[in-house]
Amino acid sequence: MTERSARAASLHSIGSNQLGMRQFNERIVLQAICLHGALPKADIARLTRLSMQTVSLIVDHLIEDGLLSKDPRTRVRGRIGQPSVPISLRADGAVSIGVKVGRRSLDVLSMDFTGGVRPCETLEYAYPDPAALFPALDERLARVTAALGNDAPKIAGIGVAASLWLGGWRDFFDTPPAVLAAWNDIDIRERIQALTTLPVDFAKDTTAACAAELVMGQGRGLRNFLYVFIGTFIGGGLVVDGRLYAGPGGSAGAIGSLPVTGADGRDSC
Repeated sequence: MTERSARAASLHSIGSNQLGMRQFNERIVLQAICLHGALPKADIARLTRLSMQTVSLIVDHLIEDGLLSKDPRTRVRGRIGQPSVPISLRADGAVSIGVKVGRRSLDVLSMDFTGGVRPCETLEYAYPDPAALFPALDERLARVTAALGNDAPKIAGIGVAASLWLGGWRDFFDTPPAVLAAWNDIDIRERIQALTTLPVDFAKDTTAACAAELVMGQGRGLRNFLYVFIGTFIGGGLVVDGRLYAGPGGSAGAIGSLPVTGADGRDSC
């Protein structure tokens, strides 16, 4: 997930019945179904606080666009009137590409509209050298896109997750100083945007991981939690009242890495 969408992530999204709000309401309806699973229109209206007429129009429009589908096999019975037909996300309705630029590896994958991971490419390395990393990323983007076949035109964009300080902690890596220093002059989002015509959004790796837990993981059932991210270093993200909270500097929930000395006498974190 991108930082832009992460800021909109909430367990209690409420739409607006005012005119001119269709795109906003479409996102709210899609988010409600993503968080709660297949839902009849009446439940969508209750969760989003939209009128039944508004929900019906939005759902019909999203079905026409191929983003939602009806599943008559799972009709909800036992209520007054006709059985309700749950509305669900279509897995093949849209595709996104995710990129993680880490200190030990590069990951490129595609994900369908329900969160299912499709083709995935990984490159492991001792340290992130931008001179080698971006050409390798370009190749993997091409392969992941080609593997999607007929679904490639459905790619909505690329989400990038990376540390905000890839050039730091040079004392803890056996890395040529000039290699890590090169990251100080690199805008990762801009470099990746130069490789593609798709829109590219960037999020700090811990923020992206916390947003994914909120929308797709165990965080869907929690209003407040601290997410602990364990990678090369330990980081965190914070959710307050069902919303991802970035804080004034974008580092709310960050857990500082603590230098320790290992059994071999070498410093590590």
